[in-house]
Amino acid sequence: MQYSCTDPRESFTLFYDSVQQKWLFKDRVDSCTMYVEKEDGYNENGTWYHVSKLILDKGVTDGEVTYVVEEKAGLLARKSNTWRYAMFRKTDDAHLAAIMYRVISDRDFYDNDTAGMRQNLK
Repeated sequence: MQYSCTDPRESFTLFYDSVQQKWLFKDRVDSCTMYVEKEDGYNENGTWYHVSKLILDKGVTDGEVTYVVEEKAGLLARKSNTWRYAMFRKTDDAHLAAIMYRVISDRDFYDNDTAGMRQNLK
């Protein structure tokens, strides 16, 4: 599997290596293995969507990024785990839009564990 995002400001590709069973990230400058944090299935109108939450640069201060991908539809969302910044896929497919809404509103799936960060800020 391969998903690409091309934008004048940024472009990257996500690859799934089925032999090694790993997600790989590649952009103009770097390539690395992504950490699979969670995977879950969501049913929408009788169709199952297999969604993976991938983390790029896991544990890196000011660099960790979450990518949410669905195995057939591709990239659904991308968000910084440091800053209040996210990108969401545009779609006219009502079922895919419903899945995206369910994923990003599922705190157990979409949110990252920030309990330690909150404690340190007090």
